[in-house]
Amino acid sequence: MHTLDTTAPITAGPAIAVQDPRESYGDTAVLDGIDIAVPEGTVLIVLLLN
Repeated sequence: MHTLDTTAPITAGPAIAVQDPRESYGDTAVLDGIDIAVPEGTVLIVLLLN
């Protein structure tokens, strides 16, 4: 069973941070750099085509 550590320090940085990811399949770039910083307590929904 997991317990919540209420003594852990609160961080000032984002809960999620992604900087400049890149991905390609062969010669086709499917992800070409995007920066995302999501603050703690924010709900982020990302909808993408499959």
